[in-house]
Parts: sequence; structure tokens; C-alpha cells
Amino acid sequence: MRFSIFAFAATASIVGAGLLTQVQAQSDQTFLQGDALRFCLCLEQAILGAQNEVDLRTKAFEDTRAQLEAVKQEVATKRASLNENDPAQVTTYRQLVDHQLALQMALEQQLLPADRMAVDRYDRLVFQQRQQCQGRMRYESEVKAMSVNLVCPPQPY
Repeated sequence: MRFSIFAFAATASIVGAGLLTQVQAQSDQTFLQGDALRFCLCLEQAILGAQNEVDLRTKAFEDTRAQLEAVKQEVATKRASLNENDPAQVTTYRQLVDHQLALQMALEQQLLPADRMAVDRYDRLVFQQRQQCQGRMRYESEVKAMSVNLVCPPQPY
């Protein structure tokens, strides 16, 4: 009986020490320090840059789409009053239609793909930030000190 109590106490202390080590390891993992903190701070900067890029690309897309809609309306109006026997009107109308096609091609072949790429990059960065940085605590003093002279790679992610 004495042996089993001693064995139980020894086992409990070993398990307890193991749990304490696990708890310490988990608490160490929840704090961002050193390179991990630098990585997360750089990632936050990259996310801000990516958000700005998305905003710019989306604005360019929306502006061009609005311009295209205005040109479409103008084409419809000109078409309704077009005198096909007047070469000047026909030339002006063709130029307007060419402009409409150029805007449509720019939207489909340049602006929309660029906007999608910017959104995809932003989404990847946010996902990476959530996986590696979110929910982890930071020492405010270390964040402030590191932020002062933070140097991030140009395209780290």
C-alpha cells in the first residue's frame, strides 16, 4: 500500500512537471517576440500596402466602368440620330464606337485581372496574418522599439 501511494505521488509529480512545462511552452508560444514579432509587423505593413493597392485598382476599374456606361449611352444616342449619308457623322460615330470597344477591352483584359490579383494578394496576406500572428500577445515595449527601425523586405510574402 505504501509503495502504491509513493508510486502515485511520483507519477503525479512527473505528470505535474510535464503539464507545467507544457503550460510554459504554450504561454511562450502565445507571445510574439524577436523574429516572429518582426515578421508580423512586416506582414501588417504588407497588408496595409495590399489594401491600398486593392483600393486603387478597384477605383480605376469602377471609374473606367462608369466611363464605359457613359460612352454606351452616347453611342446609343448618336446611333438614333445618325445620318449615314454624312461622312463626318459616320466618322465621329465610328470613333465613339472604337472608344467604347477600347474601354471594354481595358476592363476585361487589364483592369479586372489586375483588380483580382490585388484582391488575391490581400486575401493571402490576411490569411497568413491570421494563421501566424492573430491571437498572439505582444510586449508593447518591444513593439514600439522594433517599430522605430523596422526594416521589411520589399516583397516578403
